[in-house]
Amino acid sequence: AKVAFLLKMLDAMCAGIAPQAGTIPIEDMQMLTDVVRLSEVYQQQMERIQSIFLALVSHELRTPLTPILVYARLLEAEQLGPLTEAQREAKEVIREQTRRLVRMVDNTLDLCAIHAGMPPKLQFSRQPLNELLAMAIQEVTPAATRRKIQLRAAEGAKLTPVHGDARRLLRALINVLDGLVKVMPEGGKLHVQTHRDADRNEIRIFAEGAVLTQDEVTKIFDPFYQLDSRLAREHGGIGLGLAVAQHIIESHDGCVSISALPTQGCVCTITLPALRDNDAS
Repeated sequence: AKVAFLLKMLDAMCAGIAPQAGTIPIEDMQMLTDVVRLSEVYQQQMERIQSIFLALVSHELRTPLTPILVYARLLEAEQLGPLTEAQREAKEVIREQTRRLVRMVDNTLDLCAIHAGMPPKLQFSRQPLNELLAMAIQEVTPAATRRKIQLRAAEGAKLTPVHGDARRLLRALINVLDGLVKVMPEGGKLHVQTHRDADRNEIRIFAEGAVLTQDEVTKIFDPFYQLDSRLAREHGGIGLGLAVAQHIIESHDGCVSISALPTQGCVCTITLPALRDNDAS
């Protein structure tokens, strides 16, 4: 009973509404101090367990995906024998869906790590943003083509290199494009435009035909909202990817937002600081 009382006092203190310390007997104050110390040790142990768990899960989930991708590449190169047209199409589906599963695993693990207070460490270096954007468009094109969505990059300004983590930035761009593809109706159009000035790069993705309510636009980066929304039911879920993309972009001192257009559709705007000549390479 006394321990329960002390825990209630501890909760009250954390909420900033604890009674004055004089109302607690000295021996109980010592016990309260011990409870606080034990709770700190418990929290440290839980953080360590979370870190170990995420590392193990990451390894166990990725391990079987690697040989699948390897054999898909062998099939693509026809090193296991010539393929019929139907087999080539099947190989493309295997390859595309496996890579999609890899992204889903990475997004889930990253989001778990972020919410556990242990965001992934980034490896910063000079990165060609133009090339990363082109790679992201190429990665998402098969999914767009399958849904008869036109994904086109308009001629625009050549983006300035950025100081960032290439793998994470590429995944953020893929996640954004993939999320927009999922809210597009068949036959829709995605146009990618680029702009730059002395201090920043800007990527605008116009999704013509995307039907988003104002509530969905304001909450589209919230994974907990997305998991139980109309978008998740109709389009297979997009919240995790966009939430991770937002975290990655913001960790590069950038920002990403989605706003509704006056006509049917929406526009996603990504800004990232430009790398100046005297910045770290």
